[in-house]
Parts: sequence; structure tokens; C-alpha cells
Amino acid sequence: MMKRLKALWLVAGAAVAVASGALAESAKNDAAREAVMERLGRMVGGHWVSAQKMADGSPLADLRFEWGPDHTSLRGAGKIAGMTVESRHAWDPAAKAVYYLDSHGPETVYFGHVRLEGEEIVTDFRGIVGDLTSYRSRAHFSDPETYRGSIAALKDGKEVPMHEVILRRER
Repeated sequence: MMKRLKALWLVAGAAVAVASGALAESAKNDAAREAVMERLGRMVGGHWVSAQKMADGSPLADLRFEWGPDHTSLRGAGKIAGMTVESRHAWDPAAKAVYYLDSHGPETVYFGHVRLEGEEIVTDFRGIVGDLTSYRSRAHFSDPETYRGSIAALKDGKEVPMHEVILRRER
């Protein structure tokens, strides 16, 4: 009888340990998701216009962002260089990270994941339709109304700078 109770106690202890580990991992994932989505959520409200202009004087980028259902995703829409763009950020449970999905017109789609490095929003992504290059974006808010970032191609694991991005919120 005592051996049987010991065995049951060990099984119960192992189950509690596994459940505790799963709960800790879930809490860690929730915190990571919330931190990234809170930072990205700063884009909601007004529209974000680039400092860079096109030849006709219109902004190179003009984007708006809104929360998706239940504040679980973020949707972006607008134009970059005259091309219609749409993006979505939400939780990827398999990768345990916030994903980024972005279409630039009907022929180019990008997919990747977002993380925070201190105050910096880092997005590693690659083209999955059309342009098949891998990229890294690094961005931060220099103030509540200014988003500053850069985009680099990834070649042999190294960042090759391509574009600087400065967006200002217009309300």
C-alpha cells in the first residue's frame, strides 16, 4: 500500500511540475505578446506620413493602423510609393512570437516575426510571394508622434542597410 501511495505521489508531483512549467511558459508568452502588441499599438490613431516625398510632393508613405477584434491583432493599411499596402500583426502560437504579414500590391507578400530589443522593435521577415529576399527592420518611437526605423537586407547573416524610415503622426 505504501509503495502505491508513493507512486501516486510521484505521479502527482510530476504532473504539478509539468503544469507549473506550462503555466510559467504561458505567462512568459503572454508577457512577450503584450509587450510587442502594446508597442505596435502606439501606431493606432491618426495616420503616419513619411518625411520623404515623391516627385509629385505626396508622401512616400501614408499609413493608418487600427486594432483588430478584441485587441488581439493590429491592422495597417495605406500606400507606400503609390502602391496599396496592407499589414497584420498578431500572435503566432507555433512560433511563440508576434507575426507580421504584409502585402505590397497583389504581387508581393512578406512574412516574419517581431520582437523587442530594449526600446527597439525588431522585425525579421522575408518575401514569400514575389520578392524572396530576407530583411530586418529596426525601429523605435523617438517621441509619441515620431516613428524612426531602418530596413536592411540580410545577406550571409549580416545586415546590409537599404532604407531609413521616418514617419510622423498627423491627426
